[in-house]
Amino acid sequence: MPSKITGPQDPRVNRFVGMKYGRLTAIRYAGTKSGKQVFEWKCDCGATKIIGTYNVTSGITKSCGCIQREVTAKRSTVHGLSPRSGKHPITTAWAGMLDRCENPKGGNWSNYGGRGITVCERWHKSSNFIEDMLPSWKPGLELERNDNSKGYSKENCRWATRTEQNRNKRNLHLLTVNGRTAPISVWASELSPSNMDLIYVRLRRGWTPEQAVTIPVGKQRPQFHGRWPVRSP
Repeated sequence: MPSKITGPQDPRVNRFVGMKYGRLTAIRYAGTKSGKQVFEWKCDCGATKIIGTYNVTSGITKSCGCIQREVTAKRSTVHGLSPRSGKHPITTAWAGMLDRCENPKGGNWSNYGGRGITVCERWHKSSNFIEDMLPSWKPGLELERNDNSKGYSKENCRWATRTEQNRNKRNLHLLTVNGRTAPISVWASELSPSNMDLIYVRLRRGWTPEQAVTIPVGKQRPQFHGRWPVRSP
């Protein structure tokens, strides 16, 4: 482009939108950044990113970053994801997933396969699992389901830190109040304002489940002349 686009009304904007360089296709003019004109680009992988026009048209930037991630992943592995130091963590995650869901003799069977958690047919082949999950894998992350009531599939899984996993499991702790049983995260959403940590604190201090979830935030529980029983969430 011979000169800078002056604004979104510049007639060259419409002519430029739709042009493709590498994996990137121009979507819209996004103004200027540090004195350089930028566009929003859509990558072949589906991601969008604001990038300087010159960087893309000159070939400096060819994707949203997915090319570099693919190159890094290939460099870190040899012989089908077996790194020089031994077995790749992603294959360990795959094997552990199948063991939990399909091995009745496994230590975690009762919490997974024993209660109906399954592995999708596609992921019975390690190569398919690796193809779907390797691009988003990073060291230190563990396989996590978005919805713990559903099985393992690309649509329901992601990589998460141990802290995120513990938080997800914590959200599913059940509490029965007035004959209704629901996760503590659901009860917390009905407080005003919502506060899940407050419910845990109240329970640890001996509040009954009814008091913990029905008394508004900032209010004290009714006085009780005696000793409240200590309850564990």
